[in-house]
Amino acid sequence: MAKQAREHASSESCLDSDECGPAATCLAAIGGMGGDGALSCRQSRDCVPTAIALMRDELAKADYSCRDYSAPLGQKSHACAVRADGQAFCWGASYNCDLGPDQYVWQCPDQTSAAPVAGLSDAVSISAGEYGTCAIKASGDMVCWGENSEGELGTGGDASSGEYPYSWGTNTPVSVLNVSHAVSTAAGEISNCSLLGNGTVMCWGWGGRAGTTLGRGEDVYESANPEVVVGLTDAVQLARGGTSSSHYCAIRATGAVVCWGYNYSGELGDGNTADTYPYGSSSVPVTVLGL
Repeated sequence: MAKQAREHASSESCLDSDECGPAATCLAAIGGMGGDGALSCRQSRDCVPTAIALMRDELAKADYSCRDYSAPLGQKSHACAVRADGQAFCWGASYNCDLGPDQYVWQCPDQTSAAPVAGLSDAVSISAGEYGTCAIKASGDMVCWGENSEGELGTGGDASSGEYPYSWGTNTPVSVLNVSHAVSTAAGEISNCSLLGNGTVMCWGWGGRAGTTLGRGEDVYESANPEVVVGLTDAVQLARGGTSSSHYCAIRATGAVVCWGYNYSGELGDGNTADTYPYGSSSVPVTVLGL
């Protein structure tokens, strides 16, 4: 991340921090409902202490450090990690089969030890949401798995389409439409967003309580087709506001932090304190004040 962006955001990304090391994982929490505005760095040895215990036969090998790790902030607890060789693993509560082991949909018990995600051996980044998980492959393409009631798999179909196997969800990673050259991903409650290499952000799934979570510039309550967030072409980092919330935030190349989505508790950080629905929610990115 550019030095200017770090200074403006008053936080340092571990992506280029000397003290974090090359195998570091950057976990971002920006503004509102569970976020404290901090960007924290965790080296691979600190990244997955639980994972190493669970995956003693897999992750504890000398050549296999943690490349990425993600756990949702909500109550549907599951976590995922990407091993340095690209194999993705998940463990925990398997709500709607979002862990990804090769089992039938709706027949997935909780996973008490880490299991490899079927067909995903070339992952570079992963994000575990409340009802599903998404990952970026080495090619820059994206895959998601888990629930699909609001189109959060990004396959163009949802629960109302009756299109099997993507009508309600799938336990096997499926390709996300129209997303390429992805560099990071953020899985929310029932929606997902991805930052692309050109600085744009694409979102899909549930539009949130006010229809603003997808950043379309208008109220959209559901979309199974990824589309770009309006007015954001220079993003350098993306973060979910929390898996039980309905907003996302990004750092722009200028260093400014912007957020969009639901604003019930002031999550957007733009000073809007409207006390009636939709509480100052915004379907376009707004600048966080005070940074």
